[in-house]
Amino acid sequence: MNAFNVNSCEWLPQARLVVSPNYDTRPPDTTIDLLVIHSMSLPNGQFGGPYIDALFTNTLDVIGRFFPLGSGPGTFPYVYPAFQTLQLGQVRINSAHNDFLEATFEQGLPAIILIALAIFSY
Repeated sequence: MNAFNVNSCEWLPQARLVVSPNYDTRPPDTTIDLLVIHSMSLPNGQFGGPYIDALFTNTLDVIGRFFPLGSGPGTFPYVYPAFQTLQLGQVRINSAHNDFLEATFEQGLPAIILIALAIFSY
């Protein structure tokens, strides 16, 4: 098993870095409070590309605006369009296409806790 090491710039060299479409520079002397590692497997050349990256990173950014309680159950298709970036074009996004992200978007920290309890109690 390969060990993961963080380089001198505090990056994980084995991971692909996807910058958020809402990227801001980190102020000096700040530390990372939360690290999100997302892994998915899509058939090469059939799905994904920059649109999936933009959807997931933008969804993570919007989660931060409604954290810790979320935007409310069932509100993703109504709330997300207000934050949708131009990278996604003029398509209607009605789902995060990731159950964990959508649950966190809509139900916040309580969803994270319930999902973690379900996983660890199994």
